[in-house]
Amino acid sequence: MDPLAFASGVEKFASSRGVSLNRVTSNAAFTLENTTSYIVNGLANDSPVATLNLNGFWDEHGWHWMTITRYYRDWNDNRFVNVSSWGKIYNINYQILFDAMKNFDGGLMYFQ
Repeated sequence: MDPLAFASGVEKFASSRGVSLNRVTSNAAFTLENTTSYIVNGLANDSPVATLNLNGFWDEHGWHWMTITRYYRDWNDNRFVNVSSWGKIYNINYQILFDAMKNFDGGLMYFQ
């Protein structure tokens, strides 16, 4: 499912339940810094960020949407995200996730 179809589906489902949700998009270039800012902004607004698990990144869990619930950097300035997937929380190196999104046309999406 492409990100726009995903966003439309989430908005339609929310509306059917009487909830107003609108996707937050960015026209910024798809760079590590810009996507990091997008994630940080979503989380700062209490909005988890959806990301697409792509082939070649996390094959044992298959192709599906995951939810980013935390972003942080370690002592060595490595970037990490916590994602909720299949009922568990996983810690993922954000550089690896970013590279997979960039190489396989992945994306990020949050709603307000």
